[in-house]
Amino acid sequence: MESSYEWQIKLIRDWQYFATLTWDPKDLGTPWQRRNQVTYWLREVGKMGQTTERNLTYVIRWEAGETGGLPHCHILIAGMTTTNPLMIAFKARHAWKRGLSQVRLFDPGKAIGAAAYMSKGKFSAAWAQGANTYEVAKFGRVSEDNIYVSRKMQERMLQQRNTQTDDRAYSLEAA
Repeated sequence: MESSYEWQIKLIRDWQYFATLTWDPKDLGTPWQRRNQVTYWLREVGKMGQTTERNLTYVIRWEAGETGGLPHCHILIAGMTTTNPLMIAFKARHAWKRGLSQVRLFDPGKAIGAAAYMSKGKFSAAWAQGANTYEVAKFGRVSEDNIYVSRKMQERMLQQRNTQTDDRAYSLEAA
């Protein structure tokens, strides 16, 4: 059974990037500072993609690493207008100055797994059940583990939900 977030994340068809951001263990700061640092980074990334942070659709999954419990986050990003997505990925990776970063082009073939991972929901596919058990075992042990959905993502999820409801109502009327 998939979670509500997982289902809604899968409905977004235009994810562009999957990013992982870490912090230098000598300069972790507070959770509030880390959230602000990621928001600032998203503003910079938005500028690179010729938009603003408010117009980006993104989901941030915060978690602690299994070795040492160091905080990091994973981010799915959509909403950039660019003619050179590889250059944006390169620039975005180097714009993060707080620790290590990876910014990759999103692979649409991995959308289901990414949605499950980001939402902390159950993986839909039977092949991923072992990974789900592994990840779920980490949940709840550290207060850093949570998910944040941008305003734009909330708007899109609501729009998708309403479209799905309208489609179901239409198909019932047609029957």
